[in-house]
Amino acid sequence: MAQEKIKMSVEKHGTKIRYRKMFRGKSWVSAVYPSDSRESKREAWQAFKTWRETVPVAPVIKPSDPDFKVREMVSSKVASLAVHADLTAGDDEAVVFKQLLKQLPSMAPNHLYQLAALVNGEYNGQRFSPVIDDRIRVAERMTQDDDPKKTAGVQGENFIQLYRTKAQIGEISIGRYSEIQSLINRIVAWFGPETSLQRISQETVKDFYQHLAGEIEEGMNRTSAYKTWTVFKSFIEHFCEENAPDLLPANLRSRKYSLSPNETGNPNPFTKNEIQILLENSNDRMKLFILMALNCGMYQGDISDLKASEVDWKKGRIIRPRSKIKKRKTAVKINWKLWPETFRLLQQFGAREGRVFSNANGTELVRSRIVNGKEKKVDNIRTAFQNRLIVPLIEKGKLPKDFKKTFKELRKTSANILEKSKEHAEFYEMYLDHSAVAKRHYLTGEPVPRFDKAIEWLGKQFGQ
Repeated sequence: MAQEKIKMSVEKHGTKIRYRKMFRGKSWVSAVYPSDSRESKREAWQAFKTWRETVPVAPVIKPSDPDFKVREMVSSKVASLAVHADLTAGDDEAVVFKQLLKQLPSMAPNHLYQLAALVNGEYNGQRFSPVIDDRIRVAERMTQDDDPKKTAGVQGENFIQLYRTKAQIGEISIGRYSEIQSLINRIVAWFGPETSLQRISQETVKDFYQHLAGEIEEGMNRTSAYKTWTVFKSFIEHFCEENAPDLLPANLRSRKYSLSPNETGNPNPFTKNEIQILLENSNDRMKLFILMALNCGMYQGDISDLKASEVDWKKGRIIRPRSKIKKRKTAVKINWKLWPETFRLLQQFGAREGRVFSNANGTELVRSRIVNGKEKKVDNIRTAFQNRLIVPLIEKGKLPKDFKKTFKELRKTSANILEKSKEHAEFYEMYLDHSAVAKRHYLTGEPVPRFDKAIEWLGKQFGQ
């Protein structure tokens, strides 16, 4: 029999650590250890396995059951009570709850709702604690008819439609709409499309937070979890604002339930030699795009969106905010000094009116639209860079077969070089056009001499 793989998340507490593990929706935490050693891990794993045996198996409740959600909620509560009784009371008390678990799938509705009231904190009209008032209110609503228009599925579609409209009138990008659509579909799947949002409570918030915590432990990217959590909160707020303000869970914005994205990614910058290979083997138009990415920290969308009015055609400068942040109140203009070769090629290929770059048929180089409710995106710069430059270089053996770097890594390459410079590192965030940094420097589109020097120095690193 294959040995069970040890898999636990590690939490650091000063110089010490402890382990955490999710199992059947429950969170287990180890004792504190001096370090994350093999011995500590094995000892903690044994403790987890012992605890795991005490967690009851949830009863099989069929989704077709008209009282499915009530039985599911009561099952979770009774399972928790069984574990608590095992640890703090005795076998006799634990047996009572374990027997209830076995009876739940076929328990008569009148008994089921009495039990629901009991585990939510109310029995014979007497409340055990004001802390669980929210749960009692939900249990009382469970006997009421649900509005079919207030299910997770219908409300999810309404939320998506709202953001589709925002994208169509230019309030948000189509890419952002597509991301929200994907996240809402994930959230609706967690609820179940037919689940009534009239039953949301503080427990809903806690349960979804625990769900994401478990996903992170199983390998979900923290940034993806953070975005999902942010959209979940917006979705619940929107539903309550439009349908039932009194349902808004009090803990929805609590700091106790917070998720942060990854602090830093793993940049995969080009080497100087790879940049040289790209520039030597590009046609002049692609060479210009590569230089603009390196010189001005531009992504494909920034190049596509560049307007002739944002170029000083006499002094060789570009003055604009990044496309990604241009609609924000904090967005400011950065004044970029172009390297001689960048400016020469820009004069050769750039239009003096409207968009500086476009396709032969007049369409935008990077464009998105909504087709049948979904984003359809065309990125001619990325396609040309990959298919007409990278692939042929790999086939000729000038780049390795496993070469995976993309056009976006060009901006990160320059930023990485600036960050490591002792003389110019202070301009790392300004190069990336982080709005907070730009605001701190009070930039209004005027040239900044020291930033110009940093850009000149950067160009020399690439032979410009």
